Amino acid sequence: MTLTKLSPNEYTDISEMDNVSYDILVAGSDQLWNPHRTYGDLDPVFLLQFGKCDKRISLSTSLGSDEVRVEDKSVFATAFKKFSAISVREDFARNQLRDLCDIPIKVILDPTFLLNRADWLAITKKRSIKQAPTKGYILTYFVSPNKRSSKYCNIIKDYSRILGVPVLAVQFSRAKSTPYNKMILGASISDFIYLIENSTLMITDSFHGVALSVNLGKEFVAIENKENPERVKYLLNNLGLIKRIDLLVKDYYKIEYDCVNEKLDVLRKDSRNWIIGSI
Repeated sequence: MTLTKLSPNEYTDISEMDNVSYDILVAGSDQLWNPHRTYGDLDPVFLLQFGKCDKRISLSTSLGSDEVRVEDKSVFATAFKKFSAISVREDFARNQLRDLCDIPIKVILDPTFLLNRADWLAITKKRSIKQAPTKGYILTYFVSPNKRSSKYCNIIKDYSRILGVPVLAVQFSRAKSTPYNKMILGASISDFIYLIENSTLMITDSFHGVALSVNLGKEFVAIENKENPERVKYLLNNLGLIKRIDLLVKDYYKIEYDCVNEKLDVLRKDSRNWIIGSI
């Protein structure tokens, strides 16, 4: 993997960035344009409203599942006048934003897919977990209030019983949520990738939990995040995996990754070509 050279400068306010100068400014990805993730207002930093540059580019930016508010439309329209290229992560976002700018909006993959399986596995060399806690296990990672739903807790218990393996839960607090036999508290990204790679099954309501499982070619069940469902639905529909959402034990089937990877390779090539062309 190529390491990125980082500037020594750090900024805590957009007013400090007026005079920064770069060839290209890039914003992306995830939910940078979801005001509910930026304390109620669109963040002008994530709309690249600062500094001097030749190009401003949006890289696979997401709105989450939130519709653009009326009061934000003029903010987007003004900001987009400075952009030379705009890409988003879902049709959901493109459909809402395309009338607010004068340039076409492209839908591309989440940037995590610009790395392949080998790239991600290389990161595990820096893990703090030396070996998997057990030979076979279900890994869970939940980020929404769904984790307290009896429906989803029962799904986890059913899979654990049928597969005959314990449940390991990656959490960032000690508050018990989903059923588990062992908690993994505050896993690093290296540890997280290692745990997914060595799991028997991943069960998650996290977009990136699903995305990384797909990229690593692992079996998974995507639990619908009812507060933010669009991101996972769009990804899995494009890959022919929409049935993995809330998949019950009685309906379980193994993923045919040869077919999935063919589709993923096409989407990955298209995304890379757009990025190179935009730069």
